[in-house]
Amino acid sequence: MSLKKVSQRRVQLIAITCLFVASKYEEIYYPTLKDFEWLSNGTISGRDIVKAESIVLAALGFDLASV
Repeated sequence: MSLKKVSQRRVQLIAITCLFVASKYEEIYYPTLKDFEWLSNGTISGRDIVKAESIVLAALGFDLASV
């Protein structure tokens, strides 16, 4: 969020997406996309999460390792 301006109404989408990416990176059996849709009480679709995932990863330069 420090690299790109995010509107207040999109903060939940970015938070859910970052949690989704982090769980895929850290967990062997990560939660499904449906689980993250449920977590947002149905306000965010799976399609939106997948689109935001590519934006988040592009903003990070696909570099998920810490230095």
